[in-house]
Amino acid sequence: MTFAISGADAAEPRPDISALAWLAGAWAGIGDDGSTTGDAYSVWTAPVENVMSWTFRWHQADEEHVHFAFSVIEATGDDVFLRGIHHGRNFEPFEDVNWTMRLAELDGARARFDCVKNCRAASVEFALSDDGGLKESWRSTAGAEPGFVISYDRATIEDK
Repeated sequence: MTFAISGADAAEPRPDISALAWLAGAWAGIGDDGSTTGDAYSVWTAPVENVMSWTFRWHQADEEHVHFAFSVIEATGDDVFLRGIHHGRNFEPFEDVNWTMRLAELDGARARFDCVKNCRAASVEFALSDDGGLKESWRSTAGAEPGFVISYDRATIEDK
């Protein structure tokens, strides 16, 4: 299924959350923003009742830094939203309120979410690669090259 969104008008009806089931599972990888790298670990739950959850851990051993994010993807009405918040090891929030992104494009095993409010980035894209890996690309402005990219491989809970 392919669709694209322009503003609030859908080219086709929004998909059911099950169209994003390819994200489900554990993923371990390396993230890079051009100056900083770190270990990333993500776990996506399978869709249930039109909602999925996503937990994320970022670790930079050389800086003794670790932080987390908790997010959900939820279909509400005619939209699909990705909402999340980051926090540190002591559960202190990094944002005052959660960020919200709207599913803007879905083409098979590639999904792009665009910022609605309180985001640190204009968009994020998730895409399965031919080798079965997952690429997560964050863009600071619409149409820009990704400024932060995480390349994941399938993992197990025991892997990280």
